[in-house]
Amino acid sequence: MIIRVYLSSTLNDLGPEREAVRKALGGHCTVVESYTADERSLRKSCLEDVAGCDVYIGIIGRRYGFIPPGQSFSITELEYQRAREYELPTFIFIKDDGAILSLFHDGINNENPPDRIESFRQRVNNGTEEAVRSKIFKTTEDLTTEVMSALLRYSNRHGVIPPKRITGRPYPGLRAFLTTESDRFFGRDAEIEALTERLIARSERFLAVIGPSGSGKSSLVYAGLIPALEENAITGNVRWIPVSFSPRELGDDPFQPLAAALRKSFPDQNWRVPDLTERLQTHPADIAAVVSDALGQAGAAAQLLLFVDQFEEVFASKVAEGVLSH
Repeated sequence: MIIRVYLSSTLNDLGPEREAVRKALGGHCTVVESYTADERSLRKSCLEDVAGCDVYIGIIGRRYGFIPPGQSFSITELEYQRAREYELPTFIFIKDDGAILSLFHDGINNENPPDRIESFRQRVNNGTEEAVRSKIFKTTEDLTTEVMSALLRYSNRHGVIPPKRITGRPYPGLRAFLTTESDRFFGRDAEIEALTERLIARSERFLAVIGPSGSGKSSLVYAGLIPALEENAITGNVRWIPVSFSPRELGDDPFQPLAAALRKSFPDQNWRVPDLTERLQTHPADIAAVVSDALGQAGAAAQLLLFVDQFEEVFASKVAEGVLSH
């Protein structure tokens, strides 16, 4: 399921914030905005677009915004009212007063009476009308992180695929759970949510899963994180391609299992494992170009999840000597 998100705010003062959120959501959700050419009136298009979405995101500063002729409320507040009328999941983000330029402050430029925006902010931020808890932000970076985190938590709560009936053994024994065994992997929801939030909401590109031997680190990734990326509604437009290997599974050279894993995940590249191994040995930084070429053929929305299982093996004496020699 691809979530349709309606993005609401005043335009002139919150343009950079809107653009940042739109870009952050672009690969994960369908973002609906009502600022394009349309045969419908502004009011009609906005309200109809809100009603056709799954989630409403409102960004509020200190401008009340345009009030259509004959109306008592601004377009922004009308959009919020329509979202509440249709009982859409509603997420409100309010810009900190200290981060607002006076040019875009109704209390200074008198575009609208300042009590209008103050009243609106109070209505969405004081618990009345069963409003959700709003979040204060100062920078666009803060805003995008909070938006992605909120949507990820929502998706985890409401976008879960119903569990399948378990067939076969419910427990794999001493080995790690496989990705295909995610239906019987339980008890790590908090850890899975933390990993997906760091990867998606915070766009972190290196995650270390650390714990005692036998504590389930590999299972957490194979049967927890990878299926979550495949099933989560927030990542619906993104195709995650997992590539996993262990540094010593084919001997003391970690580049060989890496090359073999890449070859298996991208068969259309027609790589020869010995040739790719030699290339990575000679120029380790080439992995960026290798993966970029492969992902380019997989589609614009494809992303690689490279999982190095048993990563501590890289520091084994023979492996470390070989890596350093390259």
